[in-house]
Formats: sequence, C-alpha cells, structure tokens
Amino acid sequence: MHRFPATHPERLPRRLTILALIAFAASVHAAEFRHPTETGTDYCVSRDVIAEFDSASGGYTQRAVDGICRSTVGLIDEATLGVVETLILPGNCEDGKQNGSEQGVDCGGNCPAQCVECIDPWTSTYWPIAVPTQTPEQVGPRLLQLQDDQLLVRAYDTLFEFADEERKLVGQYRDSDSILEAVAWYVDRHMSWRSDSDGGPNQTCINTVNNLGYNPGWDFPIPASYTVNYTGRPGCTSCTNDFCGDCDDFAILRQALAKRIGISSKCIWDAIDLKSPGLHEYNIVLYQGKYRLMDYGTMDAWLATHTTSMHETENNWNYVYGPREPDAGNDAGDFTHNYPPDGPLSPGPKVDCPTTWNYHTYYQDTCP
Repeated sequence: MHRFPATHPERLPRRLTILALIAFAASVHAAEFRHPTETGTDYCVSRDVIAEFDSASGGYTQRAVDGICRSTVGLIDEATLGVVETLILPGNCEDGKQNGSEQGVDCGGNCPAQCVECIDPWTSTYWPIAVPTQTPEQVGPRLLQLQDDQLLVRAYDTLFEFADEERKLVGQYRDSDSILEAVAWYVDRHMSWRSDSDGGPNQTCINTVNNLGYNPGWDFPIPASYTVNYTGRPGCTSCTNDFCGDCDDFAILRQALAKRIGISSKCIWDAIDLKSPGLHEYNIVLYQGKYRLMDYGTMDAWLATHTTSMHETENNWNYVYGPREPDAGNDAGDFTHNYPPDGPLSPGPKVDCPTTWNYHTYYQDTCP
C-alpha cells in the first residue's frame, strides 16, 4: 500500500485554491413537449417517453414513464390540445439522478424528500483542543481534532485520489454526494481493522509504542488526529495499511475527513448500535436527499436494504451534538428520520418515512 509523506508542500497551494471553491450547486431542468433550444434540458418526446440529458456524454437518453410526461412551461399537449402546467414523472425520485422537476438528486420538486444544503463555508482554521480524558469529554471537537495538519493533508488526498481513481478533475467534486463517496472510498482503501480492546494492539500502539498516555474513558475511541499520525507507524504491530482501528475509529475518521473538506454537521453523524455483540459504530449521512448509512466499504454498500443486525441504530453524535456515550439520550430518530424532519440540525417540513421512526428509515426499500 502506497504511503504518503507527512506533507505535500508542492500540492498545498493548488489544493487550497480548489477546496476554497467547493460549493453545492443544483440546477432544475424543466421538461418540455418539444426538443429544447438549449442543450442540457430534459424534454418530453411523447406523453410516455422522456429524453434526459446526460452531462457526462453530452447527449440524451430516453426512458419510458409510467404516466403522462407533462411540461412545466405551459406548452400545448398535441394529443389533447390542452395546456399542460405540471411535470409528472412517476418513479424518478429514486433513480439516483437529478431530473424532472427535482432541485437536487432525488429531492425537491415533486419528490417527498426536501433538498438540504450540506456544504458549509470552507473553513481554513480550527482552534486546537485537547483529546478527551474521560467519558463526558467524548465530544465532536475533541474526537475529530479538525485543527490537525496531517488530517488536513489527508482530506486533500481524499479528493485527489478519488478523482484519479475515477479519471476526473478534482474540480468536478463540488457537491456533497461526490464528497461522501470520496470519503467512504478513501477510508476503505487506506484503513484496516484492528482491535482496541483492553491491552489490545490499538491501545498498545497509542500508549506503549507512541507513549501518548491516552485514557478517554468508555470504549477507547481514537481521535482522528491520532489515527492518521500514529496508528500506521512501523512500531505498531499488525497494521499493514496507512491507518488501523476498529469500527468507531473508522467512523470518527470518516466524519473528520468529511467535515474538513466541508460537509455540514447536519449531514454527517456517527451512529451507535448498542444491541449488536460488542457494540458497533458507523456513520449516517445525507446522501442523494435521504439519510443513508456509511460503513465499511464504498458508499453504495449499505443503501438497498437492512442486511445486518449491527445496523440497528439507537443513538448518534457529531461535531456539534453529543457527547458520544451510550446513555446520553442522543436518539437517532430525533435528527435523521427520513425525510429530513424538523429538528435542531435538520431544516424543513416533517414528512416521516416510515411514519413511526425505526432504523429501516435508512434503506431504499423502505424510504426510496
């Protein structure tokens, strides 16, 4: 596995310029009952077929719709000689693309999910803060350690490596969905699992090999700065990757990288399942307009349906809401109930899916 040097001085100015330009952008394509005058606009071929613009190829693809393809621009429907005023495209709110009347990917317009802005203004400075020394101090700023220089370098690398993998320019990753895909891919590639049980290899690495004297209280969560700076060092045995840790350490690093790139706290959380054997921690993210799970593997690994008892989400925490402890009362349903409900960190009207919250809300077969 390729290891990166601690700093990349030749890259930083270019990366700072690019990341400062990252901003969420969404456009609305109105469907017309004729070929549009401007390339890039979806239009109705007939009442049963829509032509959708593909930005990657610059061309159009056609697909059937289970209903009448209607225009939003008041054109004449030649079949009925009536003026059409709304766009009805059944099923397009779950195809993973922005089309029809949508204001984002599968959100806004005629979709039940409201589009939520997930990009925060780019922040260049985070003030230093100490790591936790007891369970009540296990809060976002102390665990994410966003001020760490090496964490910032790794955040840059996340976008650049993912862009190289997909053969794209890094400037194309301006939306939160692409950034979350990059974070999931990068951590899956650069981090391997290693136990942090009492006296186990993680604790030995942190406190014996690196002599950090770290004692955070419950469950030994490793701060993201410690993960990127210490866990992959040669003296730490059984780590054959750039970083090592167990499930909570993976989730903390994903949240830290996403935050450092610019993802808003309302769109990324650490989630904890207390029922699973030995506890399991992972992430809940706002992806394509809905709250979904991010865990081991790439972003698409846990979207479709509930497949493991380790994802029976109970509580959650993030950079601004916590602390991270089992009895803190941080109920996941208060903040991540599809579709985005009212709440301190989730704006918009409450359209519950399912009506009574449970952990199945995060899957496409329950909330498409």
